[in-house]
Amino acid sequence: MQTIFITGASGYIGTRFMQNIDKSLFRIIALVRNGSEHKVPPGIEILIADVFNPESWKEHIPKDCIFIHLLGVAHPSPQKKAAFLNIDRRALKDVANVANERNSKAFIYLSVAMEPSSIMKDFQEAKSLGEKYLESLHLNSIFVRPWYIIGPGHWWPIFFIPLFKLLEIIPATSMKARKFSLITIHQMISSLIYIINHIDKVPKYVEIENLKTLNPNSK
Repeated sequence: MQTIFITGASGYIGTRFMQNIDKSLFRIIALVRNGSEHKVPPGIEILIADVFNPESWKEHIPKDCIFIHLLGVAHPSPQKKAAFLNIDRRALKDVANVANERNSKAFIYLSVAMEPSSIMKDFQEAKSLGEKYLESLHLNSIFVRPWYIIGPGHWWPIFFIPLFKLLEIIPATSMKARKFSLITIHQMISSLIYIINHIDKVPKYVEIENLKTLNPNSK
């Protein structure tokens, strides 16, 4: 049975991923901080630890497992530059180093769309540095690059969907609008599950268009 190790397990994406993954096919270990273990559904192994202290938890991670790194700053915004470096980048390096030591089968990294954006350039830069660090370790990495994921508690961008649709049909703005288009939490979770089940066949860079079409059942 393939083991999956997941960080950010108690978050917006992590909890939904764990609820929907077929637990009869995978052994799943969820790293959570103390006090968040109640968010982990039945059938998941809980590892309570500080992600920034890998010496305290790395020995609990079996070799050849699949890492899914979802941990990051909640509700990213232009005002959180320091947090992107202190949380996103630092956590990625700690987890990636463990993955490298444990000879991970694959490392799935929740990154962000890399189309240049003046609004979220600091967030993109932090994620880009994370991608480059994974490349430097020569891990078998898959970079998942959504822009904004709409769902419970994250509905406000739906008011801009008509504008996105309009921009997509205007030749001058069509390509950029598609690169910043929204995906649903259902599409995100379905695509992650698809990636797990087809780890050797999915593209290295899973862009927004992939997240909408990778899994035929993700719409």
